[in-house]
Amino acid sequence: MRKYLRSLTYLFFDFSPRVQWSIIILLLASITIAHNSMQIPDMSLLMVVTQKLFFIPVILAGFISGVLGGTLVAIIAAALYPHYLLPHLHTEYMFSIPVVSDMVLLVVVGLTTGWLSDRIKDELERHRRTAQQRDQALQELTLSYERARRAEQLAALGQMAAGIAHEVRNPLTSMQGAVDLLKRSIASNPERAATLLSRLEKEITRLDDITQHVLQYARPPKASLEPINPLDLCNDVLETAKPQAKSQGLSLKFTQAHPANTKIHGDRDQLQRVILNLVLNALQFSDPHTTVSMNSSLDENNWYLIISNHGPAISEDDRRHIFDPFFTTRAEGTGLGLAIGARIVESHDGTLDCQSSDGVTRFTLTIPRA
Repeated sequence: MRKYLRSLTYLFFDFSPRVQWSIIILLLASITIAHNSMQIPDMSLLMVVTQKLFFIPVILAGFISGVLGGTLVAIIAAALYPHYLLPHLHTEYMFSIPVVSDMVLLVVVGLTTGWLSDRIKDELERHRRTAQQRDQALQELTLSYERARRAEQLAALGQMAAGIAHEVRNPLTSMQGAVDLLKRSIASNPERAATLLSRLEKEITRLDDITQHVLQYARPPKASLEPINPLDLCNDVLETAKPQAKSQGLSLKFTQAHPANTKIHGDRDQLQRVILNLVLNALQFSDPHTTVSMNSSLDENNWYLIISNHGPAISEDDRRHIFDPFFTTRAEGTGLGLAIGARIVESHDGTLDCQSSDGVTRFTLTIPRA
């Protein structure tokens, strides 16, 4: 029986406020009708018990609406408490000590229950805010630790990368000059010379790209933050990446779940470079005849862009290092694209995360709103 009553109580508090108040009003009406239908002049036990049922809606109102609701329902219940269908006993009965004391007690119970309910709600809200602040502080501490660890690592690698780039760039200039001279001086076997020169130029271009990436990573340009529309960035990236997707037999899909006039704080060129790199990576690792999706959304503080593709999953161990400099799983890769992207995003006070499971890989870019 106790378990059954407890289940009914939980069920009541699961209802919407409108349903709860409907039940309270129904209880008040039912108890009043039952109480006044008893034409028993000598105040039988049944009448007394029925009167005591008025405490139930008073207590329920106090729990769901606090002091105001509990007191209001208690006053209504106190007004309904006397037996109004006994005219010959009405005056004497209504002002008798037991009835008046019960009417006062109804108001006290409603007021006390409401006050306790308000205190409990305030305490629960305080604990909720404390827990939320604790979780936020822990998250910020974890993020700060990761950034500090990465910054320390990046500082050392940046110095090394700057030295490497400086040493490599000089011979590249000499090689380019030699190629130009070779083109003008070689007359015999022009076909073979042209092939060798083309291969040499290709390697020089590749080394120059690596050098540019290393320099960009070692000395990243300072972000010029201004209010920009992220949809413009996404549309520009779509137009740029469409030929690559078409050549691979893939589809590009962009969806937005927010107004078109959204603004974020960002550097247009840097963020566009990050988004384009993420899309091109998604195209490169996609299964044939699949779709690369770009989903744009908002909350109160941030703009989110999720770039997802269907292809080989990234292992958990690789995901832990995917944003580390010089980490790559491709023989021809430099391992700096995602590291540079993560560094750019951090300079925007944003985050770049990766999730990969069940053949779907998602990169989530988060940037604060303007």
